[in-house]
This record gives sequence, structure tokens and C-alpha cells, in this order.
Amino acid sequence: MDTNPKAELEDVRQRRAVQMAQVRQGDLRAVIRDEMKPNYLADGPDKPAILDLCMEMAMALGPEVFNRVASVPIGARSTRRSTRGSACPAH
Repeated sequence: MDTNPKAELEDVRQRRAVQMAQVRQGDLRAVIRDEMKPNYLADGPDKPAILDLCMEMAMALGPEVFNRVASVPIGARSTRRSTRGSACPAH
């Protein structure tokens, strides 16, 4: 699981918009292969199999789900103020 309490940076927002446009044009596989998978995992013996599973999952869910999830951080504000009192560990 991944999260970030900060507002999304403008360069990240711009890259995300390009990815979403590519996916709308039918390039979901290319976006996952070239831009997402390289950032998923640290090196390890199971990395190739896990990345293959990630591709299968992305393709099974499809472009609509990708773009719906990708659009969530757009316009999101920082949540650092509201999460300051959280007692759970975060790294």
C-alpha cells in the first residue's frame, strides 16, 4: 500500500494526465509496462513473477478502473494537518 499526505506536485500531476490520456487511447499495457511496473518493487527473486501478476491485474481491471484510480489525487489537498494526531506508525 502506498500513500502520501502531501498535495500532489505539479510535475506528478502532469505525468499522471499524460498517462491517463494514453490509457484512454488504448495504451494501458504500455503505461503499466513502461511507467508503472519499473516503480512497483525493489529487486528480489520474486520480482518478475509479481510484476507479471501486476500486469495481469491491471489488464483484467481495464482502462476505466486505471483512470478512475489515477484521478483520485487530482486536486487533492495535503492531509498532513488532519493526520498529525494519528498514533499508527508511518514510514
